[in-house]
Order: sequence, then structure tokens, then C-alpha cells
Amino acid sequence: MMNPEIATIFEQARKVNPTVGLFVHTNGSIGRKDTWKRLAKLFTTSRDKFSFSIDGLEDTNHLYRAGVSWKKVMSNVKIFIGAGGRASW
Repeated sequence: MMNPEIATIFEQARKVNPTVGLFVHTNGSIGRKDTWKRLAKLFTTSRDKFSFSIDGLEDTNHLYRAGVSWKKVMSNVKIFIGAGGRASW
């Protein structure tokens, strides 16, 4: 998610091979709204896996992920799922 071209990379992969399965594993703490929305449009099939590895809950996440904002993580999860992305936690 740190790569500013991540959505473009996955879009190109899907363009080159429409049946490719895509995979991302993230704690969900970074990324721009438009990037999350673009990725959501790609991660819509059962071949794809977008995994949010969120440690703990609101009251404990900061213990496991120093410097991570729980509100930002939850905002990103909601943006992704709200835009149609299939995700697991």
C-alpha cells in the first residue's frame, strides 16, 4: 500500500490477464481514498483476496501497531468495502 502506483499496477495486471487472482495483505493504515476505491473495483471475484490484518480492536490495536490510527484503519476498510471490494479480516 506504500507504493503510490499500487492501483495502477493491479489495474494493469487485470488488463493483461482478466482472470488473474489478485492478493493484498495489509493492516489498512495507509493509503488515499481514491486508491482504496480503485482497488475495490478490482478485488471483486472469488479469485481475489484482500486481507486486512488488523491486530486487536480499538482498545488494543495501538499496543500491537505503534503509530497506527484505529479511525484511519476503519475508515479505509469502510471505503474499500463500501466501494464494492471483497475483503477479509
